[in-house]
Amino acid sequence: MKTTPIRLLLFLSTLPVFLFAQTPSLKLKLQLLPDGETWGVYLKPNSNISPSLNTITGSAQATVVMPKNYAWNGLVSVHGTWAANAVVDGPVENPGKSYVSFGLQGDVPKITYQVGQETLLFKFKRNGACPDSLYLMNNSTDPFNQTPNSMA
Repeated sequence: MKTTPIRLLLFLSTLPVFLFAQTPSLKLKLQLLPDGETWGVYLKPNSNISPSLNTITGSAQATVVMPKNYAWNGLVSVHGTWAANAVVDGPVENPGKSYVSFGLQGDVPKITYQVGQETLLFKFKRNGACPDSLYLMNNSTDPFNQTPNSMA
């Protein structure tokens, strides 16, 4: 019995999943809002998904990297209910930075998805001077996103 056709069939059946996983469907963006006091985190779906009014978000997290011990306050959930649920100040892998992870607690108010359009998820205020070095953690390149890391 030849197993080559079976292996080929298994490979071909997993190929669409692999290709889809390699293309990010959602992009997050951190932006200083026009008031110069508030940072906003936005979500933008790419054209490779087809969200509808029935789309429900079950879990999500956005990690903002900021100068170590940067002071912020006034978290406001705009779409979804968000909470700062993990903070790591000055890990060995990136000692001058703090990592603040905001986790989705629930899809109320409902997160709306429109292909090619940004949705403001949440915002927070700065305390004091506004550094230009806040950014969203890039899972592919961030020095703290390695296994194991100093917090593991």
